[in-house]
Amino acid sequence: MTWSITNSSDAELVLDDAWAPHGRFRGEGHVPLGVTLTPGASFDLALDVTSDAPLGSVVKNAFLILRVSGYRVFTRMRIEFAASGMTPIIESVTTMGPNGA
Repeated sequence: MTWSITNSSDAELVLDDAWAPHGRFRGEGHVPLGVTLTPGASFDLALDVTSDAPLGSVVKNAFLILRVSGYRVFTRMRIEFAASGMTPIIESVTTMGPNGA
């Protein structure tokens, strides 16, 4: 699965690591990245994920979690499974700061 991540801020951001922890849409654990994004830059993040979901099904509340410059970015999505492959549909993006706020 590949996601395009764009730095839409006016500050440099460091993508520290990523993981996809859902039981029915699971990555390989924390994947170290160490990628620096300047303002406006993009990065294609490819993660190997596994799923036992059958064609035609939907996995709800799947997450892509990024650690970005000390923050956690939670991308909640549903994953639709079709003959053409897995399609992530982003439903919300939230952040948690270094102190948990």
